[in-house]
Amino acid sequence: MWRCVCLRTAGNTLQDVESGIGFVHNTWLFEHAAKGVVHMPWRPVPKPMYFADNYATEAMAPHLLRTLARLDTPLRALPEVNKLVAAAVRG
Repeated sequence: MWRCVCLRTAGNTLQDVESGIGFVHNTWLFEHAAKGVVHMPWRPVPKPMYFADNYATEAMAPHLLRTLARLDTPLRALPEVNKLVAAAVRG
């Protein structure tokens, strides 16, 4: 679930919204943050294993299972994590 945190600012009212009445995730606490809308397709990189068109799922599955089996000792799991990431990037 995506959460939105909006902070009210002076200038625009509910009757005259124009470009908005608040900021979303103003982490750096800018005084006058620029607002804009970006339209673009959402493409996660690397593509998740459960996507139907991910052709690297067969290569990723064994490395994922070995990684999960070795989580009790993270240093032993590290080589498998590297192989998993490499297979994910190829997919």
